[in-house]
Amino acid sequence: MNLEKIAGKQAHVRMDNFEASDLLTSLKRHADTLGDLGQELIAALEAQGVEVIKEEDDPRAEYVPPRDLHRV
Repeated sequence: MNLEKIAGKQAHVRMDNFEASDLLTSLKRHADTLGDLGQELIAALEAQGVEVIKEEDDPRAEYVPPRDLHRV
């Protein structure tokens, strides 16, 4: 995520699709506690066509020891 400019009370940021989807997913999970600002951010992301990250039915959980990370 890159902050491009701040104009008054608005901040213009640039992010890739995954970051935007991750942000939207997190905002929706915590929408109750974020209030109106959270709803505005959710609406802005959805207006740009950002979609929530879909949870996998059977997520993979594999362990890679740190010494083996260079081989991945």
